[in-house]
Amino acid sequence: MLKHYLLERVIRHYVQNVEKVLQQVSISQLLFGSVRLEEVHLVPESIQDALFSYVFFACEFTRVTAFDVEVSLEWLSMATRSVQLRAQRLELEMVLYDPHGLEAAQQFWDAQRLRLRAEREYLRIPAESTLLYKVLGGLDISFGNVTARIRTLDSSEPMLLVSLGGLRYCPASQSGEPTNDLPLAMRPDDSLGEVAYNYWFEISSMKFSLLQSGSDVPGPGLSLEGFSFSSFGKVPANGRREAPCYATTINSIKIREIK
Repeated sequence: MLKHYLLERVIRHYVQNVEKVLQQVSISQLLFGSVRLEEVHLVPESIQDALFSYVFFACEFTRVTAFDVEVSLEWLSMATRSVQLRAQRLELEMVLYDPHGLEAAQQFWDAQRLRLRAEREYLRIPAESTLLYKVLGGLDISFGNVTARIRTLDSSEPMLLVSLGGLRYCPASQSGEPTNDLPLAMRPDDSLGEVAYNYWFEISSMKFSLLQSGSDVPGPGLSLEGFSFSSFGKVPANGRREAPCYATTINSIKIREIK
């Protein structure tokens, strides 16, 4: 009963269509190391909190929906192998706010300031080097296709369509290649009192298109093919306590083609 209660608490924090998702998730599925979900409507505020450091400060998620989601994990190797989170499709709706028009969206800016304050507090206190910390830091996340429709506060229709294909974020080896081997990606050095990290980020295709009023058909835009980013970072550690990972060195940035 406790496991079911904890699982439901986590789902309710991040998911809007709770009942539908709970019908598809069970402890037995988790024990076998694989969970599949047809459609997940995520809570925009929770995603805003989780991705605060990775999204433009003036952007707000208003809808986040993932389709054909699969979570895979190896219970006996969770400390050494990445938990894999995959989705065939991710659809986003976002609002872009004007930083010079604070009064028009005071509630949003107040919430962003609270997130920024919480982020600064988090950075001051090193995180425990626990199994959960390693799991979250070593996630292998991939999406087949991501579409983001972005509008401004004074517009009811999206003005920009961002389409991403083949997105993946995961740990990397010292040579900058993607890997699920956590000891290769997270390397503590007690003699130096630090932990070294490597991460990999890639997008097979990326397109930015303007949208005409009343139409969802992409107009003129800019496209990139074959984007990849490899980073390396070192953070201080104190015994079993490690600070969060942030990229301090870029190993490589590659773009195959720009149109």
